[in-house]
Amino acid sequence: KHHESTSTTAEKSHLLAAGPTIVLALKAAEMLEELGISTDVWSVTSFNELYRDALSCERWNRLHPLDDEKKSFLGSSLENETGVFVAVSDYMKTLSAKLTKWIPGEYVVLGTDGYGVSESRQELRDYYEISAEYIALSALDALARQGQRSREDVVAFIAEHQISPDKFNPADL
Repeated sequence: KHHESTSTTAEKSHLLAAGPTIVLALKAAEMLEELGISTDVWSVTSFNELYRDALSCERWNRLHPLDDEKKSFLGSSLENETGVFVAVSDYMKTLSAKLTKWIPGEYVVLGTDGYGVSESRQELRDYYEISAEYIALSALDALARQGQRSREDVVAFIAEHQISPDKFNPADL
């Protein structure tokens, strides 16, 4: 865990970020904290390794039904966590989506599917909707879907951060 909130609110979000997107997740966490949402940022060194480890533990448990169950690193790390989870990376969404089965709450996956043409890294991240604003929006929206925040809170966040609801879907390219 890279950043842990000091907020005492019941609303909880977890941002799982890989590589350079950790900086974006930390900025998103600040935005969420300003809204009173307790947020932890988890640095993910490899979504693939987490996946392999979880599969390996499942296999071992299946083949050793009388032994103490093994827990994956991901399972052990998240077993006492609640709230919504948002994964973000500079890679395709399928990379982090593979972990869905082992995430103990609503799980939103952000990534760079497709091809983008942008002048700057920030524009590219906005294009793929993995910038800090989109990360925070994803957590806020997931909380609203769970009834912990209002839909109006989501609308206000979209307006405040000048996010276009009618923006082209980068996955449609």
